[in-house]
Amino acid sequence: MKGDPLLGRCLLRSLAVACLIAAAAGCGSGFKTVPVGGKVLVDGKPLAGADATVLFRPDPSKGNTLNLDFAGSVDEEGNYTLYHGNSNRGAAPGWYKIAVVATEQLEVRKPPSTPEEKRRFRPGPSAHFRKSMIDTKYNLPTSSGIEIEVVENPAPGAYDLKLTGPATR
Repeated sequence: MKGDPLLGRCLLRSLAVACLIAAAAGCGSGFKTVPVGGKVLVDGKPLAGADATVLFRPDPSKGNTLNLDFAGSVDEEGNYTLYHGNSNRGAAPGWYKIAVVATEQLEVRKPPSTPEEKRRFRPGPSAHFRKSMIDTKYNLPTSSGIEIEVVENPAPGAYDLKLTGPATR
């Protein structure tokens, strides 16, 4: 005796209704988010004049098993806000290991326009190497040494990142 087709349709409808209820309750993404933002400080001063990105990677060793990174760009005053997915603001509560990449801004050269400029123009290599504005240990979540817990009601400055400048040789 095979399964009852009527029972199968009822189960399917029940599952569809449960999914609609979950989506309507805001559970469609599978996790709750809270706003996360702060200031990136290098040697006590706001990071400025850099192309910089902050990355929060979930820390499974502290119970955050989410399989999604949260990231944000750093503005000219050193401020950042985290986003995920299709420009969704915020991050899920839990523990994270942090990475920051900050390089000098790429200087955009205008192409030669006069015959004299064209004659003297010597194209360089296709790859552009830019100097890091921070110690390179911050480039990876595994080496940065920064761990932060995202919570619903953080203290002021809880997500500020205090970094050091590049190592001198």
